[in-house]
Amino acid sequence: MIDRIALVGMMGSGKSEVGRELASRLGLPFHDLDARIETAEKTSIASIFEKRGEGAFRDLERAHLVVLCRDERGVLATGGGTVLDPGNRERLRAWGSVVYLRARAESLAARLRGQEPDARPLLAGAPAVERIEALLAAREAFYYMSAHFVLDTDDLVLNDVVERVRLALRIPPA
Repeated sequence: MIDRIALVGMMGSGKSEVGRELASRLGLPFHDLDARIETAEKTSIASIFEKRGEGAFRDLERAHLVVLCRDERGVLATGGGTVLDPGNRERLRAWGSVVYLRARAESLAARLRGQEPDARPLLAGAPAVERIEALLAAREAFYYMSAHFVLDTDDLVLNDVVERVRLALRIPPA
């Protein structure tokens, strides 16, 4: 059975929500890379960005991913920018099956609407859809390079996404 699944994609694509549910259904541990960093640093991702900068955050992200990929198994929700680092992309692909949860900028913006303004530091300073479109344009190639499978999630509810990930990875129903 597949026991290492990494979810990549933009903020709002559902990596954490899908990851939690998928891990639960498969009886695997769930790992959220951003949550691990926040726990270890005892502060929020937004605070790390604000006080130390994106570069420092990416260094922390890389270091935590290295440790996690050594021997952990489970379902991993990565941060939206984790795949920007070539070493991270290679590490994820070697660690397990990587699924890109793809969605249009409009869908992502709608899913993120109503969240705390500081929860997404990369969305500050511009209307959400335009900023997401710019981030998506800069990152999409890296999501494709990372992924073994791509799943469009625009019009799907959580259960449908989880089920399609399971089918894509040929995991038998529980």
